[in-house]
Amino acid sequence: MRLRIWLPRLVEVRGDARVRYDVLGTDRQIQQRSETSIASLPTGVKCEVVLHALDTVLLDVQPPKLTGARLAAALRALVEDRIAVDIDRVHAAGSARGLDGRMVVAVTDRAALRRALDVIARGRRVVSATPRPLTLPFVVNRWRAQLEPDHGCIRTGPLAGTGFATSDEPPVELALLLGQAVEPPVGIDVEGPCDTGAWSRALGVPVAPISAATHASPVVLELLQHEFTPRARAGKAERLTAVLAFALLVIVIGGLNLQAWRLRSEARDLRARMTRTVQDAFPQVSVVLDPVAQMQRMVGDLRPSGDDGFFLLATRFGLLADADSVQSIEYGAGGLSVTFRNPPLPEATRAALAARAAKEGLALRFEGDTARFVPQDRP
Repeated sequence: MRLRIWLPRLVEVRGDARVRYDVLGTDRQIQQRSETSIASLPTGVKCEVVLHALDTVLLDVQPPKLTGARLAAALRALVEDRIAVDIDRVHAAGSARGLDGRMVVAVTDRAALRRALDVIARGRRVVSATPRPLTLPFVVNRWRAQLEPDHGCIRTGPLAGTGFATSDEPPVELALLLGQAVEPPVGIDVEGPCDTGAWSRALGVPVAPISAATHASPVVLELLQHEFTPRARAGKAERLTAVLAFALLVIVIGGLNLQAWRLRSEARDLRARMTRTVQDAFPQVSVVLDPVAQMQRMVGDLRPSGDDGFFLLATRFGLLADADSVQSIEYGAGGLSVTFRNPPLPEATRAALAARAAKEGLALRFEGDTARFVPQDRP
């Protein structure tokens, strides 16, 4: 499916603007005519855009034999003296050259066209854009006009036509075109509401009403040239995507490096604390290469053999007292000497602690503010 979208004035194109559109078949037969907002148009389809009749000017020029960007610059220079806007704002697209080397140039506002195409292309693919007068059917020796409530357009040749404002009177532009025509038409066919009798008398040419076309005319002047070609527009989108992807990659890599630096810093701090712990616990160790391994080895060296060793006593004592209440623990002569943080312990507390120690198989003796725990089977 392909859509042909009839745009309002370029400055009025936005997502909520209402547009008429045609659904075209493979033979360019108009299968359906409808109207909706631009945002509500079907997505995932190819679109032909028809510019408003008053948004383009068709000019006949004799261009130099150039191509590409040099031709684009030359076309703007050729029409500069024939338009009333800043040439830097202009987009000029040329037709195929005639046998005499001349071509017709369609002139429109570059920035407004780009913005309109961007609005239409949200979810769709714009494959063509053309001036409205050249969408009318062309018949040799006859002109074809199309009228709307506030404007109209007319096709006067294979690559000729113009837009005009409408009123109750025949357009002055048509009278001027007829006066300048080398070969005036034998008649003018008008689509839309028109007093054909009054037009015929005013213009001096037979004017006849005609119904809307059932086939879309082929595109004879493509506005999507130079910077507006689908490839160029896709290239810009791809470049933008590539730039954004590169920026995202830089951010990700930077974030990973920052995270790695933070983890390395934390690892150094942790190793430094572990080293200080080993040196505080074992002052005789002058060099710490592997804090964990050295701590395990030094503690293993402290552990005596037998069931009444340090770890057995420490495990049992751990079931008796809160670790926060202990100031220091010393192991020697088969027992633990414990100094509490807040001596002296009340008698009731000492009695309760002794009872709990007995349940764990430990004997408790107080020596001043120090409590000594030994296995019950030891003297």
